[in-house]
Amino acid sequence: MAIGNLMESEIKSMVDEVLEKKVDICKCEQCKNDIIALALNNIKPRYAGSDNGRVVVDSIDLSSTQTKMDIYRVVLKACEEVQSRPHHNR
Repeated sequence: MAIGNLMESEIKSMVDEVLEKKVDICKCEQCKNDIIALALNNIKPRYAGSDNGRVVVDSIDLSSTQTKMDIYRVVLKACEEVQSRPHHNR
């Protein structure tokens, strides 16, 4: 396993979930990538360098209610920001 930010998969999953429910936001690939990048830039990264580290971070940190709420909050804020200033013409 290479070193990786475990928040990336969590953010991507939450973005998919939020975009599924929101009808008033563009769901194109550019906007989706902008939302993911903005959310990742606004949340503390969780890096792991081994499978053991991944298990510890997944089971202890990423599964906490507070972490899930933090992820949801930054994704919603990123959606609002991208919606207000998309990088393309609608």
